[in-house]
Amino acid sequence: MKDAKKASLLAKGGFDSAIQNLDNLNDTSYKDSTLVMQLLRDNLTLWNGESTMDDVGDDTIGFAVGGAKDVTTFRECIEQNIMPKASAIKVEGLFYEYYFDTKKISKPNGNDQSGEGQSNDDEKKAPNDNNGNDCGNDLFYPSYCCGVTRNINYSKKATNTEDEMEYYITTGLNSNIKAKDLKRKHLNLIVVLDKSGSMSCEFPDNNGNYVSKMDIAKKALKGLLNLLTDKDRIGIITFDERSQIKQNLKLLSAININELKRNIDKINAGGGTYLSQAFIKGKDMFVDNDGKVKDVYKDIEYSNRIMFITDACPNMGDIHDKDLLNISQTCADIGIYSTFIGAGVDFNTDLEVQLLILKEEIIMV
Repeated sequence: MKDAKKASLLAKGGFDSAIQNLDNLNDTSYKDSTLVMQLLRDNLTLWNGESTMDDVGDDTIGFAVGGAKDVTTFRECIEQNIMPKASAIKVEGLFYEYYFDTKKISKPNGNDQSGEGQSNDDEKKAPNDNNGNDCGNDLFYPSYCCGVTRNINYSKKATNTEDEMEYYITTGLNSNIKAKDLKRKHLNLIVVLDKSGSMSCEFPDNNGNYVSKMDIAKKALKGLLNLLTDKDRIGIITFDERSQIKQNLKLLSAININELKRNIDKINAGGGTYLSQAFIKGKDMFVDNDGKVKDVYKDIEYSNRIMFITDACPNMGDIHDKDLLNISQTCADIGIYSTFIGAGVDFNTDLEVQLLILKEEIIMV
């Protein structure tokens, strides 16, 4: 058709229609159909880039809780015969693997006796909250979605229809904010890159090829540079048993990006892991001798952040989770926040749990 948007809408329409007819299938057909539908959903996600199925035809944003977005690290540890930490699997991550479409669901009006609350896609209705109030001008409003699925039980025969079904309900927080109107703040960003010996360890990528954590980390850093704007500032620190400033904190427009990428490619892994020293060095780039944020970094149009690319396995200096947590707390108190990009399946998820208390970001690669 040479019309990607129309193709996506048609595919999503087929997916939604199939969901409504699942309950009419026998167990064998139900299992086969859900596998096909999962493939269709995965393809829709791929076709629409970073968007998901509920973004198709809808340019407003929603709200999601923090925490883990999957339990991939836990599963990959099992597949590689590595004992995962208990903190690698979380309730939030497990729930995020289930799909509920709440974007177009609203409270049924008084004439709707079906209880389904599904608005007609062909009509331009203002969203309603769970009390039936018009939310057309609200910043955020709640929505809900009900789901029923057949409980496939191969061990015994269900005795009645009620035992054969499972029921779900989820709530969502949708908004009237257009994605195109949402602008992020400019960044004063310091990237702290782990180049210790443990970063030379290899693991299989999605294609089954073995790559080192160092190679993945450098690739992620160079990809990050492509996403910044000329008004963003970036500085880079590398660390093993000592920390070294590779790039002073400057506006992107004042940096030779191609030369910087070549210097990144020259970084090799080796040595100990003095994470706490690198953390403090990153903080010191933001503050003056009195420990206060420098005036140049107080602009309200900017966000101050330290981003770590590491496996978070320190073996020198302050190596305990509580020590790193204290440094992170000190930074947060003066408006310097942290993002940890975890490299490898052996990323220290215990540290992740502690940092999430401070609402810091954790991303796994």
